[in-house]
Amino acid sequence: MDLGLEGNSALVTASSSGLGRASAKALAEAGANVAICARGEEQLEDAKAEIEEAGDGAGRSSTLPSATGTRPTTCS
Repeated sequence: MDLGLEGNSALVTASSSGLGRASAKALAEAGANVAICARGEEQLEDAKAEIEEAGDGAGRSSTLPSATGTRPTTCS
């Protein structure tokens, strides 16, 4: 089924395991460029490799650094 995602970009949070990882993989399989992030760096790198493979090895995945231990800031 063509979802019309070829070439579009997607950000998937909590993507090192479970539903986030499965969602990121499905988006890559549909042709989207996927940015993933999570707290566990090692699991995130494993997920990146799996997602890139799902996207035909076309480099459709990139990881974003996590913000572990930071507090939200307020805007004035």
